Amino acid sequence: CTSRAGGTMCPALATLFATDNRLTTLAEPTGIPQLRSLKALYLQSNVLTSLDGLSGCPMLEKLYVDGNYLRDLSGLGGCPRLEELHASKQRSEAPLRLTLEDVAGFAGVRMLDLSHNRLEELTALQPLQC
Repeated sequence: CTSRAGGTMCPALATLFATDNRLTTLAEPTGIPQLRSLKALYLQSNVLTSLDGLSGCPMLEKLYVDGNYLRDLSGLGGCPRLEELHASKQRSEAPLRLTLEDVAGFAGVRMLDLSHNRLEELTALQPLQC
């Protein structure tokens, strides 16, 4: 990995494990940098409240964000190749909300884990092609 002004960091990095940490954001400058080749990202058991910042990861196929503090799943619009989304057991006081806008961001998802989130409805999933 190299750090260059305006350059891509870790251009060949395909998988990143950052579970059981204290990450609070994915947005720069303290979050996920422009990891253009990243295919799998493991962020379970952090303190994330948002998925904003993933637009720099257009090759992302698998995202694991179980056990964080997410209230919604917005911020995935920059991940057109996303196939697996694991977002179970969110620890936010408010239940996880799904909106049509969120769902539009993961139209290609083939595996979606939303278990243990106190969901009150799944109607936002209707536009997904099954």
